[in-house]
Amino acid sequence: MFNVTAQTSVAPMTLSFVDAPASPFSKLICSVNTSLGAADVTLHPTFEGAIIQNSALMKPTLQETEGTEDPSGQGRTRTISRKRTSFASEAQVWWGEKEERGNFGIVRVETVLAANTVILG
Repeated sequence: MFNVTAQTSVAPMTLSFVDAPASPFSKLICSVNTSLGAADVTLHPTFEGAIIQNSALMKPTLQETEGTEDPSGQGRTRTISRKRTSFASEAQVWWGEKEERGNFGIVRVETVLAANTVILG
């Protein structure tokens, strides 16, 4: 399990998770807060869980990297279930069949007057 908290004020934040175990998958708990600076968070393909984005006066963006294959090598497809409002977005991400399990992670990104982008690797 990885627990990451990052915060900036009047500065951009770029956070990339470039490596993670493929089996068993790791659990990521991440909280990012910026004020007057863009937040750019790239998640490793193994990420499964909730992504919560809030942004004052700017619409958050969630992007999926095209062609990403199942990191476990089982040929599963990734599913993204989204709910959006003007300045907030909530998504659930999982590989294969959705299972009710306690090891899903959560990524929360909050910005004030700046871009809010999460990229699924």
